[in-house]
Amino acid sequence: MNLVEMKQSVDMLYDEWDLGKTPSHSKGKVCAWIYLFEILAETEKMVIEKENGKVIGICGYAKWNSKKHIMRKKYNIL
Repeated sequence: MNLVEMKQSVDMLYDEWDLGKTPSHSKGKVCAWIYLFEILAETEKMVIEKENGKVIGICGYAKWNSKKHIMRKKYNIL
């Protein structure tokens, strides 16, 4: 995921979801950036849906039996 796609994803998340902005009284798109970084940290494979060069959807997933999942479970990394 490049920087342009990240910015478009943050804009999409910011427009569609609150993501804790109201309770935290944060300004700008801070909560959307944090949420995107959480998705990227937990993701082994990122799927980006684009239409006319603009990101319209993102999805990240990891396999249940993946090495990343097993290591996290073994060492209790959150």
